[in-house]
Amino acid sequence: MYKIIDKTMINFIDYDDGKTVVLLHGWGQDMDEMDYLGIRLDDKRKIIVDLPGFGESDEPNRALSLDDYADILRKLLIELNVDKPIIVGYDFGGKIAVKYASKYDVEKLVLLGTPCMKKDPSVAEIMYQKTKNTPIGSVIRKFARSKEYKEATPIMRKTLIKVGSEDILEDAKNVVAPTLLMWGKDDNVAPLEQAKELEEQMSNADLIELDGAHDAYLKNINQVSMILNEFFN
Repeated sequence: MYKIIDKTMINFIDYDDGKTVVLLHGWGQDMDEMDYLGIRLDDKRKIIVDLPGFGESDEPNRALSLDDYADILRKLLIELNVDKPIIVGYDFGGKIAVKYASKYDVEKLVLLGTPCMKKDPSVAEIMYQKTKNTPIGSVIRKFARSKEYKEATPIMRKTLIKVGSEDILEDAKNVVAPTLLMWGKDDNVAPLEQAKELEEQMSNADLIELDGAHDAYLKNINQVSMILNEFFN
């Protein structure tokens, strides 16, 4: 299905009945990864979105912030007559979910491996900043840039820099909905310490540690879906 939001075509699927659960994918993914979880959620209306710039949704005509993504999601849900959803977000999708829940009503929130604080620069990034105006700078830049950055279009590279530099910890403090944090014990993208910081700062959050790394929710999909079905009821 498609909707035009802010002159951008948004691709999504919307199926089943019951409480509405919105699932938001991570950076570089599309709706297929989240539908792997969505099909396991019982008696729920599932809305799974290709975020702008991913899957079959249009690329935005400018670099977007997390606030921009949250506002686009809000407009889409209004079009679909959804007022107070449950939101499940993984990685980048989790950052959008936090922004959304800090601004708009949600019934419940689930964050899966969601980076909440600015990432310290790598050694290569530090070296690039020191040498970017020298001949060696262009060589070091190849190592400083992430795979996601190298594979992105110019607009999405700017978007990646913008959303990647946003710290959502203060936004998380404004979330009042019951929140479940599900995190891989060995997550090297969003370390478990960030989940513990979120749990401490949020007023109504609980943390469940999973075996595995950043994609622990997929590696433990049966356990995760069982927990979520109980949490949503």
